[in-house]
Amino acid sequence: MSDNFTDLPTQVAECLHMLDCNPNMRQGIHNELRAEWLAEYSVVDSSDLEQAVRREVQSARRSYAR
Repeated sequence: MSDNFTDLPTQVAECLHMLDCNPNMRQGIHNELRAEWLAEYSVVDSSDLEQAVRREVQSARRSYAR
């Protein structure tokens, strides 16, 4: 993991890569954080949430790939 706390996109991308390699961890984290994400993104249902998170993930992965 990056030591630079200001480099959040890189940290997010590194976490996503780790989760891609560990599907069981990904599922556990998804279950734990679902309610927090719903609250943070102020969305009504999970399809809206998935769209918001998908945009964040794509942005982070594009930044990490550079």
